[in-house]
Amino acid sequence: MDCITLRHFGLMCHACGIGERTPFYRNHFAATPGDDYDLLWGYLVKNRLADLIQKRCYMNAYNIYKVTEKGKELISEVTGIRRKAKR
Repeated sequence: MDCITLRHFGLMCHACGIGERTPFYRNHFAATPGDDYDLLWGYLVKNRLADLIQKRCYMNAYNIYKVTEKGKELISEVTGIRRKAKR
């Protein structure tokens, strides 16, 4: 894995709701194709820390990304915030 910046890490945390009352309650981020956020998420996808789950189409103007399990593990390791076990 290449190095990620604090900006990358912050986007991953935001997508997962870190800093909210219930961390990891969500997992998505919408970025306008070609903008700075889209490029940052593309780098996370390249490093397998995120996935592109929906490309822009006629019904949706955004690329939608989600953090992978590998990315969630990194967030937990760095922040100390643990995810609840799945039932």
